[in-house]
Amino acid sequence: MAIPKIHTRATNVELTDTIKSLISRKLNPLARFLVHESDVQIDVVMRGVRSRFGGDVYHVSVKVTPPTNTYISVATERHIAKALTKTRETIRRTISRGASVVDYELRKERQLKDSFTLSLQPH
Repeated sequence: MAIPKIHTRATNVELTDTIKSLISRKLNPLARFLVHESDVQIDVVMRGVRSRFGGDVYHVSVKVTPPTNTYISVATERHIAKALTKTRETIRRTISRGASVVDYELRKERQLKDSFTLSLQPH
């Protein structure tokens, strides 16, 4: 099991050592679910936004790219740790089910075709 390479970008959030440590603590456990993958990369994009109700809100997007699949999750929370936990759990469930972004896109394409053909049939 290799430790994934984590690449982080942030907008309106200062990437301190504490935040980088939090990101790796929250996302490194995903490596347990990708034991058979060799070169796993995790891209994290964070954006801090001032909420109209006061306080900051954090948008966190996580993309896990092993050589075989791609897994993406997005979360919005008032706390960075909660957003990271939500994205990690979503990706963990997706990996456990064996689904990926490609599978999702194929399912959506099939649904679109089905709904389109259903709409063309006479009543």
